[in-house]
Amino acid sequence: MLPKKSRLNLSTRNRKSGRRLFFDIFDVIYRESDDKKGAVVVSKTIAKKAVDRNRTRRLIMEVLREREIKGEFVFIVKKNLAGYKKQDINEIFEILTKKINT
Repeated sequence: MLPKKSRLNLSTRNRKSGRRLFFDIFDVIYRESDDKKGAVVVSKTIAKKAVDRNRTRRLIMEVLREREIKGEFVFIVKKNLAGYKKQDINEIFEILTKKINT
């Protein structure tokens, strides 16, 4: 989990503005910033059980925490990631990092 100061408040301003990147398992709304902040949105229609939603959030936030990426991120999950491993999410973050840096 990211520390509280690194979590992003999900106001409408943050969800609507920024560069939107599309992936198979989630969409990312990215805005440049000097800090690293993030939020993960997992709806009940994606993962019925709270355990699965929380695991999905933890996986994404853990990988984000380990990365040397600066900016504000909102991850909108499109697929239940509870069965995924950290390595799988890491591979997607490699692609994300390349797209952001271009």
